[in-house]
Amino acid sequence: MKGSIEQRGDKFRLVVSDGTGDNGKRRKFYKTLPKGTTEFQAETQLARFLTEIQDGQKAKAGKMKLSELFDFWKTHHAENNLEKSTLHFNEFMLARVTKALGHLRIDKIEPRHLLEFYKKCQQPGAKIHKRKKDGSTSKPPEGLSPRSIKKMHSLLHSVFDLAIRWNLVNSNPAARVDPPKVQRSEKFVYN
Repeated sequence: MKGSIEQRGDKFRLVVSDGTGDNGKRRKFYKTLPKGTTEFQAETQLARFLTEIQDGQKAKAGKMKLSELFDFWKTHHAENNLEKSTLHFNEFMLARVTKALGHLRIDKIEPRHLLEFYKKCQQPGAKIHKRKKDGSTSKPPEGLSPRSIKKMHSLLHSVFDLAIRWNLVNSNPAARVDPPKVQRSEKFVYN
C-alpha cells in the first residue's frame, strides 16, 4: 500500500492506493487536510491515514446522512428483528431526531451535536401535546422527560453500534455522551 501527498493550492491532499477492487479498477482513498497544515504535519497525517486503511478502520459510508442511515437501519435490521409495536415507537423517536440532526453526515456527527439536541429536547415547548378542535392545548409548554431523552439516546447508541459493525462509521458518538439522569419517583406501598 502506497501513500503520497499532493499540494492543491494552499492545502495538502493525502492519496493512498490500495490495490484493485472487484471491478479491476485501482482503489484510492483521499483526505484533504485543512488550510494552514505544514508539510511535516501532512507527513504525520499520511502515516495515520495509512494505518487507518491497513487496519480496516476506514469507513465506507461516503456522504451518508443520518436520515439515510435510519432508512438503511430500518430496512436491514429493524423490520426483521423488532416487534411492530417497538418499530412504531422507534419511528416516533426517529422522526424527532431526523428533524433536528437528519441533515448531518454520519461521519461528521460529534458528541456536542447530541448534547445540544438533548438540551433542546428539555426546553419548554419541545413536548407535543394533543390539540383541541379550536387549536389550543390545556397543558402549558414543557420539555421532554429525561426518560424519553434516555430512550432516544439508547436508540441512537444501538443504531450507531450497528453502523460500526457495517463499517459505515469509525466511532459511536452516542457512546461518549451521557443522557440526562432519570429521577426515580418514590412509590408508596400500602401495608
